[in-house]
Amino acid sequence: MSSANLSIVIPTLGRESVLLDTVRALLELEDRADEILIIDQTSQHQPATESTLQQWHDAGDIRWIKRETPGIPQAMNAGLLAAQGELVLFLDDDIIPAPELVTGHRASHGKQDVDAVVGQVIQPWQQPEEIGHPHELSGLHTDFDFPFHSTISGPVQNVMAGNLSVVREKALSIGGFDEQ
Repeated sequence: MSSANLSIVIPTLGRESVLLDTVRALLELEDRADEILIIDQTSQHQPATESTLQQWHDAGDIRWIKRETPGIPQAMNAGLLAAQGELVLFLDDDIIPAPELVTGHRASHGKQDVDAVVGQVIQPWQQPEEIGHPHELSGLHTDFDFPFHSTISGPVQNVMAGNLSVVREKALSIGGFDEQ
């Protein structure tokens, strides 16, 4: 699936300039997503934010989908249903994307038989590090402190959905994300 169509879904609530900065950075990537969906749960944006989102929507740069009832898994499911790509990449609304973000997700799905790929989530106080993955003890995974900023590839049990791509049809076949 290295050449698979990829949709980016960004659930958001109450974000203004940081959301615009995120979308602008995604639009400037050399390897862009095939579509960017903003699942907006904000009741009212500042005029400048509203205007910019509307301009991008009207120009076809993004699909701006408004939801009245906030909820992260509900917004993710709305994006999953609305997305047209074979792959759906869920991102936080306050990210600075690496230049190879989209390329990396496509490539990871293409070289492995996987249904989901979790990318790095690097907090402002962190740097990428070669940190090993948690060990399994007595059948329990000790990944409550999983190093999401690790540069080492490996299996995971828990994820942050701020940089998560899924095969759309597989995610839909299991009912999407748990809304409970």
